[in-house]
Amino acid sequence: MLGDHMRRLDREALNCLTATVGIVPVVLLCVSSADAAGKIYYGSRVGMTVTVRFMSGLDTSRAKIITEHTKDDATGYCRDYAGEDPVTEDCIQQELAVRLNDMITADCPRGRFTDFYGEKYQFRGKNPRSRQGQPNPKYMVMNLRTHEVADGTSSSGYAVNMDIFRTLCPKTAPPADSGGSFGAEMPKELWGYWCSGKEEFWVKCKEEEWDGLCCVIDRKEMASEETRCKTLSVRKVKDHTWVIKQRCAYGTVEDKKDPDGEGSKTMTTQYERRGIRLHSKEIK
Repeated sequence: MLGDHMRRLDREALNCLTATVGIVPVVLLCVSSADAAGKIYYGSRVGMTVTVRFMSGLDTSRAKIITEHTKDDATGYCRDYAGEDPVTEDCIQQELAVRLNDMITADCPRGRFTDFYGEKYQFRGKNPRSRQGQPNPKYMVMNLRTHEVADGTSSSGYAVNMDIFRTLCPKTAPPADSGGSFGAEMPKELWGYWCSGKEEFWVKCKEEEWDGLCCVIDRKEMASEETRCKTLSVRKVKDHTWVIKQRCAYGTVEDKKDPDGEGSKTMTTQYERRGIRLHSKEIK
């Protein structure tokens, strides 16, 4: 499928390069942007990436990016998310078997774009409910099939879809939320599942090993059956060690735990990763 797309786009690539001789900003858009993008996340978990192969028409009504789900992408997922060491061929093949589209597109002036599963979305500007004390993201992203607006959680796909929109429409899209209403980004080294070993540390585990004493950390959140924490700020103090400020909500499995809601608690914790162990210590 990738080969068919590339053959169809060879002519477009030639036209792009020919038309932009001597016009530096457009040359950078057609060529260098693809190099700079490198990988794009198709999902919220660490390692859920695809590799960029071709980009054209960015910030236009016909923006498109061609990607490939490579063995390098799958290896990163198996190592960093599945926790395999060494990485097995079985895990790599399972990850490569995930059905993904190899092209994403956008009509940037209208704010419309697709994801790697073929769903269509529309960026609808600033979220009027995004203000202090309200659990809503800074911008509105609507699924055009279901008409649902992403609520900012990882499961809603908000961060992934905003990144896709920003990559296809870098000048049209707003800057990253970075520390805004949706929170800062957790260090990549901490992403994944962590299960309680002893009281003073957590142990990297696989999703199927999840139990009541486990937590999951992704790009924006840390959550367990009894807590949900939004990341407010991250400061690296030394290799593999960070001081992270979070706002956490507590409750039962059935509760909708809202870090921005009433009764939430703000706390600062030092996290240190030592191999498969994660040590944490609250800073008073």
